[in-house]
Amino acid sequence: MVTSERSETPTSSHWARSSAGAAAAAIQEHYSIKGLPGGRPLRLKQKKSSKSMIPKGSSLRGALSYNDKMLHYDASLTAAEKAGLVEPPLKPLTAQEWERAKLLSDGRVDEICSICREKYRNPSQVILACSHTFHERCFLSYLRFADATIARCPVCRTEAHDWTTHDGGLNAWRSRSATRIQRCWRGHRVRVRVMEGLPPGSRLRRRYATQRLKATGRRIEKLGEARRAAVDKFLIDVERSSLESSRMLRESLAAFESFRSGVESTERGPPPVLLSGPASPSWLHEAVGKALERGDCECPICYDQLSTIEEVEAPRELARRAVTILSCSHLFHQKCLDSFESFRVFEKRFCPMCRQEYDREPWPL
Repeated sequence: MVTSERSETPTSSHWARSSAGAAAAAIQEHYSIKGLPGGRPLRLKQKKSSKSMIPKGSSLRGALSYNDKMLHYDASLTAAEKAGLVEPPLKPLTAQEWERAKLLSDGRVDEICSICREKYRNPSQVILACSHTFHERCFLSYLRFADATIARCPVCRTEAHDWTTHDGGLNAWRSRSATRIQRCWRGHRVRVRVMEGLPPGSRLRRRYATQRLKATGRRIEKLGEARRAAVDKFLIDVERSSLESSRMLRESLAAFESFRSGVESTERGPPPVLLSGPASPSWLHEAVGKALERGDCECPICYDQLSTIEEVEAPRELARRAVTILSCSHLFHQKCLDSFESFRVFEKRFCPMCRQEYDREPWPL
């Protein structure tokens, strides 16, 4: 009787008892492959296992058939797991087991992904062996950032050894959306039909019209508030920009005044300006005085420095840096003013700064 019982035992247990050395070698190989303590030398213990349960890239096990999963499962088993010396990993689920898991998930009406808390509005949904569902992208991102050797469910923390695609959440969202649309349409039809049957001037008709007018007024008020906030924000930005421009202008003028006072002290007065002669117009004296009092140092068109004759060395540079004064006392480079006048639309000439008609005369600073 005992002999018959021994003959009925699995061959794996008989192999384990018959060869202790082979069993020890199989366990050592299992520890080495799985990366468990005791299988590798101390210097290599921190190296990650190459047979991780987490998929690489965007590949999902749901794209494989059951036979392909079983082939991959059998190839991943070690000799110790095949011999029954250690507990083997969980097998992939069959089609019947997946049907039960999907029915359990649909019974809970899972419409929201537990990771991103968004509804299943696209078909990229996966279901785990524990019947919990997630977005495909969310689940892969969770596995990538979890950085664990064994994939686990984010909700129940059970081992996620197998998963596949599922559209239960998408179907529930579509059904709920269709129900909402139908409810709104039926309500609109009933309200229109009831209003058509009421006599003009009735109390219920006036009440319905009052509610509609209030709703329309609230929408218009919200739209006006949004536009008012946008206009206020725009005006605040314009005011801030103008204040910043004024500050920069004041700083520039202060720096120019300090530079001008230093130059006048070294040269003992402003440089002489020859304005006498029959060709000098009557407005030139007053315009030069205003320009010197204002302290213009930049051309308003090109924003480049207005150089004096002493600062210009070559004759070509003198022609390019020639300065023109207008009857309104504004100063420009001669080339800049010529280019500005070439683009004029009207016959009259207007100053680019003050928009007044002007006469021009060459005058070096």
